[in-house]
This record gives sequence, C-alpha cells and structure tokens, in this order.
Amino acid sequence: MTANRQSQVVYDYLLSYIEDNDLEIGSKLPTEKELCEQMNVSRSTVREAVSMLQARNVVDVIKGSGTYVKSRNADPQENKLTIDNLRDFMEIRISVEILAIRLFIANYSDENYALLENAQKRFEKAVKEKNAEKMADCDEAFHGTLFKCTGNSLLIDIGELLANSFRYYRHRTFEIEVHRMDAVNAHRKILEAIRMKDTDEAIFSMRQHLDTSYENALGIK
Repeated sequence: MTANRQSQVVYDYLLSYIEDNDLEIGSKLPTEKELCEQMNVSRSTVREAVSMLQARNVVDVIKGSGTYVKSRNADPQENKLTIDNLRDFMEIRISVEILAIRLFIANYSDENYALLENAQKRFEKAVKEKNAEKMADCDEAFHGTLFKCTGNSLLIDIGELLANSFRYYRHRTFEIEVHRMDAVNAHRKILEAIRMKDTDEAIFSMRQHLDTSYENALGIK
C-alpha cells in the first residue's frame, strides 16, 4: 500500500472514530503513538492524515497537547482545496503575500527582519535533516512570520486561513527533494530583497516562488 493510500486509510479511520464514538467538539483524539501502534503505520503517515483533517477544519492540533475535534462536519466539499480550485487559491495567495511584502518593508525593522531570517534558518535546518514534516511546518512559519510582522490583524488572520488550506500540499511537495531546494533558494532571494528594502524585487521573487509552488503542487497525485 502506498504512503498516500495509508494516509487516506488513517484519515478515514479518524473520521469514523469521531462519528462512532459520538465525540463532542473539543474531545481529544488518540495520540500519534497510539495510532501508529493501532494501525501499524509510520508517524509521517499519521501526521499527513491529521494534516488533511486539519486543512478541512475537522481537527485542531495544539503543540505539546494533542489533536482535538474542531468540527463533526466532514462534507467532502467543505474547506477542501483541490487541484481544480488550486489556481484560484494561488491567485488570492499571491495578492495577499504581495501586500504582506509591501507592509513588511514599509514598516521595516531589524527586529522583524531577524525573526524572518531565523524562520528561514529553521527551514534550512529541516531541509538538511531531510525531515519533510518539519520542513512543511518551518515553511509555514516563514510565511506566517511575514504576515505577523505586518502588524495588520486582518492580514494575519487571512494568512492563517491560507496556511490551513494549503497545508496538505505543503507537506506533500516537500517529500520531493528538488521542491525543497526550490523553496530554499526562493526564500533566500525574498530575504535579500527585503533586507535591501527593494519592494519591487521582493514582490518579483515572491511571485516566482508562489508560481513554482503552484506548479509543484499540480504534480501531486
């Protein structure tokens, strides 16, 4: 059974588990370790299944605490980002991240730049460790830091919504080595342009990065 198929099995199991046990909103799901033992699968398989549920707002994952039921509604069309609507999603994401670039540079501070640079260092460390799960989290943190440093609360909320929707594709694309280096090099270019306070170059680099991310996501089966 392929890794993708295994993740789907765990995903379906957790949906059934929520329904069969009539779990209330806020109920805690079995731990990652328990699911690995029960279903004889790897941690990465469980994490991917949970990421799929999280992307569809079925669960919340609280670091250091566990996974909790967020919604009992598992309508396949709700909160689902598919290949068919990926282009629409990316067009919005490009527009929003360009705005974030503009605001970040307009309100530039050495402190904020250091936060973004540290997020990139963590991402590159995960790439060296070949830890796809950690890469996805750190990549999300890089873009999340860009939003947070704008200081615009609405933009930050939109960034989090976009991150949730794209989480499945982010995890899957980093399973492929060439995609990891695409992101590393793109982030470096974005960082350098921001450091130079070159808004046009930073926007150009972000557009290239997200266009490449879109093409990489299209290759996911």
